[in-house]
Amino acid sequence: MDRRSSDTVARNPNRDQLTGESRNSWRRSFDTESEASGHASREGRELVDQPQQNPSSSEYQSPLVFVESLVVRPDLTFKILIVGNPYVGKSCFLMRLCTGTFTARYASTIGVDFYSRLIKHEDQIISLQLWDTAGQERFQSVTRAYYRGAHGVILMYDVTSEDSFVAVKSWINSIRENMQGLPPALLLVGNKVDLDDYSKREVPFDTGETFAKIYKANFIETSAKTGFNVGHACLSLVNLLVEDCNDQTISSQGGYSPLPKKQKSCCSH
Repeated sequence: MDRRSSDTVARNPNRDQLTGESRNSWRRSFDTESEASGHASREGRELVDQPQQNPSSSEYQSPLVFVESLVVRPDLTFKILIVGNPYVGKSCFLMRLCTGTFTARYASTIGVDFYSRLIKHEDQIISLQLWDTAGQERFQSVTRAYYRGAHGVILMYDVTSEDSFVAVKSWINSIRENMQGLPPALLLVGNKVDLDDYSKREVPFDTGETFAKIYKANFIETSAKTGFNVGHACLSLVNLLVEDCNDQTISSQGGYSPLPKKQKSCCSH
């Protein structure tokens, strides 16, 4: 899959530098890691296609093919976590993905919510178990328990909140700690691009893009409100998961182990 990026969002030149003492400290750390990494990106996994659409438009087309039958046995099953600060749009993102709807009155997640959908991917039926975790600190002990068995992670921030982006580094550390390293399928998502204009955007596209490269993650910007890139974001993560289990098997407890000879299935059902 060709994972080129098209910068479809407006930039505010007055917002291109994070400000404040904490931002300056973070920026120095960011620049150091960026230079050390040489902007390294996972081979063949740079950026997700950013379709040429209007993020503020309510018209979108998801690339996912959902399977509505309840009696179909999936060929693969993936557990996916979505993490990030409160109010970045995690719950609305999953609601848009799984139900095609959006509500501005969605309450903060308490603990963990769960969605399950079947999709058709090439010649396989895949079960996506999507875990929506609370971003509040008081629920972190609950959230950590759900890292166990996860195969992929969506890490989300709000493009209109630099605080939520500064916190991404802490979430990276949490993922590392609880999954014994970063998973092969890691997607950084900048949400709420429908709010993007010269007065609201606080995290430039290029900043999110560079951060994702440092940690060898895929990157995309989305709008849960309009549906912009929501399906493409999920599809990109599924592509990574399928790619990484071509020569590995994923256990019911999560993680990867060598694929036995002549075994074609790579996930437990």
